[in-house]
Amino acid sequence: MRVVPVFRKWFFLLLSLIISNLSVSAQKVKVELVKGHRLQGEIISYTYGDTLHLMVNGQYPIKIPESEIKAINFPSQKKNDNFIAKKWLNTTRLAMDIGATANSPSFSHTLSKRIFSNINLFAGIGIGIDNYYLSDLYNVVPIYGSIKYYFIKQRFSPFIDIRYGYGLPWPFEDSANGGKHFNPIIGYRIGGSGMMVEITGGLKFQKLDYQFISTTEVSDYDILIKRAQLGINFTF
Repeated sequence: MRVVPVFRKWFFLLLSLIISNLSVSAQKVKVELVKGHRLQGEIISYTYGDTLHLMVNGQYPIKIPESEIKAINFPSQKKNDNFIAKKWLNTTRLAMDIGATANSPSFSHTLSKRIFSNINLFAGIGIGIDNYYLSDLYNVVPIYGSIKYYFIKQRFSPFIDIRYGYGLPWPFEDSANGGKHFNPIIGYRIGGSGMMVEITGGLKFQKLDYQFISTTEVSDYDILIKRAQLGINFTF
């Protein structure tokens, strides 16, 4: 079943919006130099370990080598915005799977742990429940691993989340077999502490095998379910 016409426009629109947010907008900062001097201005660009380009008074761009910088302070950053300090994430996801044959709900919960102390990269495991054709026969319970990366360390950040695992048909029957589950997601996080909201979009692929037995014949169906997906995460 082809679902490309269903999600192509909104998928590339969402992708373009997230990519556009990856560019660093001008941020007002206070720079403390090794020799004791202090400067205030807007960041033009900053390469860690190399050079800071700073716009002073809106009209004087200067270059500051990393070796001369003692600290860079972001006055606009909220004190309770401590996402960089989070070691664990719990993410509950509610989504709508959009397909050519049916639109149906899905639910999942993921527990993730930060891999590196100074990088917003998380690895985790999760479980969910998907309903592909609004019928009990097509319920699937995916059990998956997750790799999630936030591009920006501040309060608002785009991210990617790649989920891969195995989906089990439910109710569990001898006539149904599960298969590989693949769910790439892109999204945008709002908030840096407490309960955070994430707006997401993605794709979902689920392999299933069903056997239908009638009075006259036995039919085997090898199904690859394809869905576009829109959802919302609640992360804490």
